[in-house]
Amino acid sequence: MALRRQRRDRWSSRTVFWAAVRFSACGELRAESWPAVAQRWAALLAEADQEHLPPIPGQAEADTLGRHATRADRALAHMRDIVGGRH
Repeated sequence: MALRRQRRDRWSSRTVFWAAVRFSACGELRAESWPAVAQRWAALLAEADQEHLPPIPGQAEADTLGRHATRADRALAHMRDIVGGRH
């Protein structure tokens, strides 16, 4: 999340980004060890995977669609990226 503040972050999917946002909002990034928070991270990731999530701010929408996105969803996101996100 430190890279996020510098606008140098890249995310593999919306699911990972929004789970990380929730994870850090809970202060769990400061935990002492991964085993102590691994189960909570898995739960947040699974929860986010089932939601319709907004685009990642500052990152191309088409690059971050989740695995459930259809071909049409990807094409529309790409078009929105081209025109600057206007709907």
